Amino acid sequence: MTAAKGDVDFFVWIPAFLIIIFVMIIFLLILFINFGKNTIFDGHEVTVVEYSQSVYLLESSFINLLHYSTTLNGKEEIILNHFTKSLDPLFDISNDEGKNFIEVFGLSGLEKPNHELRELWDREGFDENDWIVYLDARKKIQESDLITTLSKEISFFCLNKKNGFYLELPYGYVTADGLKEKYFYSDVIFDEGFHKPFVFSIIYREQAINILLYLRDSCISGGTDV
Repeated sequence: MTAAKGDVDFFVWIPAFLIIIFVMIIFLLILFINFGKNTIFDGHEVTVVEYSQSVYLLESSFINLLHYSTTLNGKEEIILNHFTKSLDPLFDISNDEGKNFIEVFGLSGLEKPNHELRELWDREGFDENDWIVYLDARKKIQESDLITTLSKEISFFCLNKKNGFYLELPYGYVTADGLKEKYFYSDVIFDEGFHKPFVFSIIYREQAINILLYLRDSCISGGTDV
């Protein structure tokens, strides 16, 4: 007895259809497992620290904010670009050996109180004009629209929660009250009640720079703790 053509087609397509479904399931599983671990955004690697939807949305909002174009100090500019340009004076000043601020002190040099850094300044071969450039760069970032914009926008991540976030830049911590220098704070403040930081890493002028966003757990869980 010969099977009808329709029956043959049926038995051919059913296995093919099942194979397609199986491949799609495997693909979705791989995508889910790897999603967020190493994401490339505008050429920069971003590490996502959790996989829950609420955390992913906050991570996306953070990345989008850094790449947001707005008016800063009277000029339309991307927030991340404005930040990196603010570091240029530290790369441009040089000591007697031709080494710049970053090469001598590293980004951690920005964490030192001025009186401590000043004691090292002459010893490392920098002059008075370099010191003036350094202080001017610090003053400009302190008074920049960048700080007020970041503070305002990130406050929306933790609406109605006092001290709900800290954004760590090389210059210090951006808070709801503006930019605070790092030596006023201790890492202890992040031990309890704060989620693991969202980390955004870039390379600028051959220097690795991390921008870290600390949010209270209640901001992520949707709770009302302050």
